[in-house]
Amino acid sequence: MEQRCQGVQYSVFECPLDEETLTGLMENPWVKVLNLSEDSLRAYPLTRTTKKQAKIYGSPPLYESPDYLIF
Repeated sequence: MEQRCQGVQYSVFECPLDEETLTGLMENPWVKVLNLSEDSLRAYPLTRTTKKQAKIYGSPPLYESPDYLIF
């Protein structure tokens, strides 16, 4: 995540991904190492409208054209 995304908070990243890239990441074997009773990986699609409605206080600013937020 740190190589491909902008860190927003501890374990919160903003990533510009298309649907195909996101699907590929979710099918990647590293996802299997998640302890789903303690961890979660969430991807939220952002539309042009919701990106414009984002309210950000402090830094960093909204990542360049994110398509998904990954938690």
